[in-house]
This record gives sequence, structure tokens and C-alpha cells, in this order.
Amino acid sequence: KPGAPHTNSIGMEFKPVPGSATLLAATEVTARVYELYLKAGNQTWTDKPAHITTPEHPVAGITWKQAGEFCDWLTRSQKDAGLLPEGASYRMPTDKEWSAAAGLSDEPEPDPKARDGKNTTHFPWSPPTAWPPPARAANLDAPKIPGYSDSTAYTCAVTTNSPNDFGFYELGGNVSEWCLDPWPDAPNDRVYRGASWLSSEREECLTSNRSHAPFDAPRGSIGFRCALEFRQP
Repeated sequence: KPGAPHTNSIGMEFKPVPGSATLLAATEVTARVYELYLKAGNQTWTDKPAHITTPEHPVAGITWKQAGEFCDWLTRSQKDAGLLPEGASYRMPTDKEWSAAAGLSDEPEPDPKARDGKNTTHFPWSPPTAWPPPARAANLDAPKIPGYSDSTAYTCAVTTNSPNDFGFYELGGNVSEWCLDPWPDAPNDRVYRGASWLSSEREECLTSNRSHAPFDAPRGSIGFRCALEFRQP
């Protein structure tokens, strides 16, 4: 129900987004979960990165469009099984929902481009002003960050590092994450948030940092996590 933690039938755990009735997955969508979707539709993962080595690594190498198709399938399959009420659906998070889950709720600017980089002190881990990151904060390109280290050279299992204060893992690293929002002045581009295993610069690790890419462009450093929305039927 809105505002209450939820675990669905395929083991995806959802937690409340601060200040919202929407729930957000505690982790990035894993290879295990994404391959359930591919198998159900007799599809293949054509751009699967070689660095995804276990079922609990985050999905990557998929487009924004493919992420949306996964969310649509998850909604249908859970409703067909009688496990999702009327008015509820899975989707990618909005730009502002992603920020709220990362602990950055005060962003009055009107769109992602205007919000990009405005807050220059907040990071999506605890404590949120720490740079370099505290131990086990996120999977980043650690050899390039003085004073920081992590355990993997590429992506890692989604719960390897510590969650933030709201229970969300790897908003600050592992893979960047697609959001619903288009990028202003670029109608084919969509917002993605968060640093990845390729990130090492302080500015790109800030919670307020936004990036964008074409909705049909797969990248080995971009995945996504699902939101669970509740609307009145």
C-alpha cells in the first residue's frame, strides 16, 4: 500500500520515497530479475556487458525504452497474478523522486536542466557531505579517488555496499540510473542520475548532478531501478 515497504513476488524490495506515496526499489534492477522478463517474452539481451558476472549484478546496457518496457511487463505480470491493486503500476522514478530518495528534497528549479549541479555539497550516501566517500559508500572508479577504495573494478552485486539513511543501495555508484524525465531542449534525450563504476570526479558524484542520453542508446554504465506508483483507480 502507499507509503509502506513492499516486496513483490520476484523478490524486489521497495521502500518509501521521503515525502511521497511512491515506493522505490531498494536496489537497481538485477540481471536475475531482468532475465526473468527476457525469458517471459522469448527475448535476448543483445547489449549485455561482459562485466555482468553474477545474477545479482545490476542490469546495464539497456536503453531507456527497454527499461520502460520492463516496467510495463512487471505491472502486467503482477496484476495478472492478482498481486497488484487497481491504480498501482511500476515505472522508472521521476528526477525529483530520485533526488528525494537520495536525500535531496529542496530543489525548487523547474526542470532537471535547471536543477543540474545546483547543490554543490550533497552526496547520496551517509554522511551526505563526505568527500572522499566513507568506506563502503558506493562502487566508483576508486583508484582515481585519493583516499577511497572499493572491492571491484567493474560493477558489483547490488547490496555489496551500505544503503543510505532511507534504505536505498548504490544511488551514488555501481550504475547510473534512467529516470522518466526528458531533457529540456533535447526531445530524444532522457535524464539519468547517479555516478557509476566509471565515475571518479567529485562533481559527477554530487547528488544534484544530472546527465542525459538518447532514449534508444544503451550504455554499459547505465541501468535503472523501479518505482511503484499508486493512483486512485
